[in-house]
Amino acid sequence: MKKALFIILLIFLIACKLEIEQTIENKTNQINLNISEINTIEKNKTEEKIISEPKETQISESNKEEKILESQNYHLIDSTQTNASISSSLPAKKWIKGKYHIIEVIDVTEGSDACIIKVDNSTDLIDVGETKTINGVKIYVAEARIFNSMIEDKDICELVIT
Repeated sequence: MKKALFIILLIFLIACKLEIEQTIENKTNQINLNISEINTIEKNKTEEKIISEPKETQISESNKEEKILESQNYHLIDSTQTNASISSSLPAKKWIKGKYHIIEVIDVTEGSDACIIKVDNSTDLIDVGETKTINGVKIYVAEARIFNSMIEDKDICELVIT
């Protein structure tokens, strides 16, 4: 009788141990998933997002207009982000007041004291430290830099876009 009770108690303890081990494994997996999700969110916040979409251009040839579709890359700025570093080689795209606006750095002045900025189809010169509204987008120029290399000229403007 003692042996039977001992065996039943042993089986019960083994069953409890297996259930506890499974619960611990489930909780560990759940914690690892949560950490993975947090890491992914942080990575997405810090990564620069670049999107590619078709862009239409028109070429006039013997009074005949042709539409050519070419791929255009954009730096996608999060709608909650206001500070942006935009280069002349990669225009930015930002959702502002119900629609996407394309923000481009056309050029930086020779003394790096102003940026020529294009928003959609409107262009204006904005001095460093000055704010202007172009096509309904308010832009402050914090800094302007010129980078010349053998490969390309790349102007960069640090902007606050609202």
